[in-house]
Amino acid sequence: MKGKKEAPRTGGNFDPQRYTKGILTVNEVMDLKDVFDMFDSDGSGEVDLKELKSGLLSLGMETSSQTLMDMMEQIDKDDSHSVDFGEFVQMMTASLTQKPSREDLFKVYKLFLGDDQKTTGFDARHLRAVADELNIPIKEDELKNMVFKSDENMDGKVSFEEFYNIMTSVDWQ
Repeated sequence: MKGKKEAPRTGGNFDPQRYTKGILTVNEVMDLKDVFDMFDSDGSGEVDLKELKSGLLSLGMETSSQTLMDMMEQIDKDDSHSVDFGEFVQMMTASLTQKPSREDLFKVYKLFLGDDQKTTGFDARHLRAVADELNIPIKEDELKNMVFKSDENMDGKVSFEEFYNIMTSVDWQ
């Protein structure tokens, strides 16, 4: 049974100003709250693994149990096995304010490798598996082009260093 976390409400009304943190507008916080509430089907103020799966399914995204557990592990900062609105906002704004750490990028890189963890890099086949897992329609030539543009040493694969270089060259602010 989920333990009730501190509700993001003051005086019975939701206080979006509490979550702006100089990054978001009140309207953006309200939009995030609407999305969060869609996932929080029982209205507890938390999203557990079952609600996360159900919410993603309602968006047409079928995900494996392992992917769901990995997502929850990354979002659930207090190890409560559920996500409150504060953690949700933190996850949604983290990419706006800071570059991902090398460790975080390595975790994402490993997700691209899937079951092929001993390979020296991912290729279009790996990208296809991720796109299929997330139900993202994308053409094979687009996947190959993604690898081609990222493959600095032209070995047909994107190594972790190449992936890291691409991801850290993005302006995150």
